[in-house]
Amino acid sequence: MMLEKKTKYGKEDTTFFWNFYSDVGFIIDRKREFNKSICNDGKNPIYRLPKELKDNLIKHEIQFFNSVTVCNRLMINYYFKLNNESKKYLLRYKSDFDLDDLEDLSMFKNNKLLFYSCTHEQYNSLEL
Repeated sequence: MMLEKKTKYGKEDTTFFWNFYSDVGFIIDRKREFNKSICNDGKNPIYRLPKELKDNLIKHEIQFFNSVTVCNRLMINYYFKLNNESKKYLLRYKSDFDLDDLEDLSMFKNNKLLFYSCTHEQYNSLEL
């Protein structure tokens, strides 16, 4: 009689390999997404921004989440000063759901979330 080896994922001959290849595939997919986000057109992500926003950029981050969305693809999160120039840019749109250059919009004051809009799913909230 042959003894079955057990692993963290169950029997070695079945679920172990599925989980192993799933994890490796996940890492490969994340790396591919990262490379697409960074180098999809060879341009620095900052150069893709409209001028009004680029001039008021505080920082940007590349992550799988922002204050509105958790995602399985990488997103570039931009942080801007809200001033007359950036307000002028935002006022070009009829509503926050019409933003075509950017997805998701959040507004902070002193690192506290005041407003968020999930533009691709069309819901928003004012946090007071």
